[in-house]
Amino acid sequence: MMTDTPTTPTDPALVRLSEEDLMRRSRQTLQAIEKGKSKKQDTQELERVYLALENEQTRRSSFRNSH
Repeated sequence: MMTDTPTTPTDPALVRLSEEDLMRRSRQTLQAIEKGKSKKQDTQELERVYLALENEQTRRSSFRNSH
């Protein structure tokens, strides 16, 4: 079952992250997902975190492009 994660409102904790921290956390989360999948572990929660991070990056990119 797929659920749509709203892109707004954004998690206030994500808004406070610097661009560099956001990208670093995205990479770390993606690595954790890959490691979990290789060990046949459930990665749904990590995938939700990664999606939230990606949504925040997209939101910031859209904001920059519109201003």
